[in-house]
Amino acid sequence: MTVLDSEVGFHVLSNDDDETATSFSRYTLARHVALEEADFIFALADSAEETVLDAMAAAKKGTLLDPNTSATILLESGSFTEDGQKWQFTGPGIKKSTTLSFRFSNTMNSARKQQNIEYPTGLDLIVTNASGKLMCIPRTTEINGVK
Repeated sequence: MTVLDSEVGFHVLSNDDDETATSFSRYTLARHVALEEADFIFALADSAEETVLDAMAAAKKGTLLDPNTSATILLESGSFTEDGQKWQFTGPGIKKSTTLSFRFSNTMNSARKQQNIEYPTGLDLIVTNASGKLMCIPRTTEINGVK
């Protein structure tokens, strides 16, 4: 599956964003664009939470007539573990619920909920971990903290 190609724009959130963006463009022919124009936003592991929150607020949400023009945020996480804050996922495609821990905070969850308040507009997330696994979280999925 190809995420980036010459027809989409992307933005990188990282301490080394220029070099990473140049590599992405070289390998995929995708355009590095301003955050507000990006179809895909890559929040690498070294990006600060505040930077990710700003990106969530500025990202394209699509429109009621054309929700597919929204951005997808790819969030790099160290691991999917049993340690740390646990999150419960419910929604279409999830039988009852599932629980997982990953790089995500209550503040990030609140920001995501705010961006997804007017369905079908909103943001989709793809979370990757250090071992190459990924988890797709569509805007229809509810995420709640587990105590």
